[in-house]
Amino acid sequence: MAEAVRTVWLRGKNGRIKNDLSLPYGNDDSEGLAEQIRQDFNAGKDLLVNVMKFMGQEMISSYESFDRVNGDDLDYHW
Repeated sequence: MAEAVRTVWLRGKNGRIKNDLSLPYGNDDSEGLAEQIRQDFNAGKDLLVNVMKFMGQEMISSYESFDRVNGDDLDYHW
């Protein structure tokens, strides 16, 4: 079975692309969070991801997903 893709590309508030993050891994909680992120992304939802930085290491700590309204990329259903 192929290893799941873990690389994440994010666009920050400043518009810059961040491409050096991975989906969470290492324990059951992290793997569960990664699977939820994958499922929502694959379902076409928009994601708002929280990234924490500690001692020079960054990780995705949580996220929220939003359904798109009428397929518009900028109009979110809150």
